[in-house]
Amino acid sequence: MTLNYDKVWQAMNDLEEIQGILSSARTTLQASLDYEDEATSRKLVEATVTQIDHYFTMWDDKFQRAWNKTVRELKYQDLEKMRIPSVPLTPTVENGNAESEENRVIS
Repeated sequence: MTLNYDKVWQAMNDLEEIQGILSSARTTLQASLDYEDEATSRKLVEATVTQIDHYFTMWDDKFQRAWNKTVRELKYQDLEKMRIPSVPLTPTVENGNAESEENRVIS
C-alpha cells in the first residue's frame, strides 16, 4: 500500500491549521472572563461563538478531505488489488451524476 506523501501532508496540514484557529478561539473565550464589564465580555463571547460555528464547518470539510486522501485511498488500493481485471473500479453514477470523488466519504 502506498499513499501520495504530498496529498497526505497537505490534508493533515489543513487539519492542523483548523486546530490552531480553534485554539485561538478558546484563548479569546478565556480572555473574555477577565473583563469586568459584563457587556463587553458578552459581546466577545457571542462573536467568538459565531466564529467557532464557521470554524467547525471548515474543520468538517478539511476532515472529510483528509479522510478521502488517506483512509479512502488505502481502501481503493486494497480493492484494486482484489479487483477482477475485467471490472473497472469507478464511482457510482446515480441519475446521471457521478458523486464527487474528493467529497465522498467511504468508511
